[in-house]
Amino acid sequence: MPKKFPQPKTGRLLCLVQGATSGGWLAEALRQSQERFHAVFNSAPEALFIALADGRLADANHRAAQLTGYSREALKGMDLRELLTPWKPPPIARLQHQSPVKRPVFREGRLTKKNGAQKRIEFCRQWVKIDQENFWAVWVREVREDRQTEKILRDSQKKLRYLNYQIMTAQEEERRRISRELHDEVGQGLTALKLFLTSINRELSSDLQQNCQTMLDFLDEFIKNVRRLCRDLRPTLLEIMGLSESLSHLLKESSEMFHFAGTAEIDDIDSLCDSEIQINIYRIIQEALTNIGKYARATKVFLKVKIKPPWLQVKIEDNGIGFNLKEVAAQKAAPSGCMGLISMKERARMCGGALRIWSREGKGTKVSVTIPLTDKGRQLCLSTI
Repeated sequence: MPKKFPQPKTGRLLCLVQGATSGGWLAEALRQSQERFHAVFNSAPEALFIALADGRLADANHRAAQLTGYSREALKGMDLRELLTPWKPPPIARLQHQSPVKRPVFREGRLTKKNGAQKRIEFCRQWVKIDQENFWAVWVREVREDRQTEKILRDSQKKLRYLNYQIMTAQEEERRRISRELHDEVGQGLTALKLFLTSINRELSSDLQQNCQTMLDFLDEFIKNVRRLCRDLRPTLLEIMGLSESLSHLLKESSEMFHFAGTAEIDDIDSLCDSEIQINIYRIIQEALTNIGKYARATKVFLKVKIKPPWLQVKIEDNGIGFNLKEVAAQKAAPSGCMGLISMKERARMCGGALRIWSREGKGTKVSVTIPLTDKGRQLCLSTI
């Protein structure tokens, strides 16, 4: 309340106001803040531990007590290493420079309960300041069964992709070996046989010469097929002429073999990709052209390979009979009938890219492959494996 004192000489009043001490309302504000903190702390749906820098627990909420089987009083003073595996906080010196806004990341671990049982959990930690002191705030949550199943599925998919990569790599090595053997052993042997028959043919009678010439013609066709098989197994043109010219030659050969008109727009892409990505691009297009020749009954095929930074885009279109995408997707349960499409998708994934297919019955088919051209994108997509 204000107090008034008269001042005789001036005829004025001196008014003094006495307020409540600052300590009183500060203490009340602090008490209310602590009550709010403890209300939130104890009602949190996840287990929360507050630990000193050395890992000794200063406090734990009700959910932490339920999860561990210990009482809150029993938890105080325990070492986090007795409860969490793995628990290895960084040195204190490093924590002094840690950004206070750095987002905590959950990672997997195990919680040892009071009865000795271990439970799979996820936990994250954050270095925080409470009442001018530094503590560890550690959040712990149980790993649900559905999340465990999801993780197992993701791990299985990664292992499968890695296995596919290993199989395709081994397949290319085996193709290279077989191609070399066919060229060196079978091809050279057939060429020697042809020279030998040509030499004999000169000394035969006219009747036998005709029979011998028939054998020579058959042998020429056989040699031609062996050479084609060697190119299919290992495209030597890819190493000699580069990817762009090899794709043009591949389209020309396929159009002659399957009797369709092929046109192409191919940018110079030889220096953009390493050899492993080049062979994958070649195999994708080779498989697409083979499928067109076997099933599409197409009369026109258009191949487009364009650089559109930061992407390399490949498109193969035909005017064939098309197919039902839903029916093909249903074959995934028994994929023996669509191994070619699966192989194409896996090769695109190995390049860090994606493959998409559009098709309608009677409306033709379009295959699109998009591959990143950045240094990171050029590397094989094994970071997800």
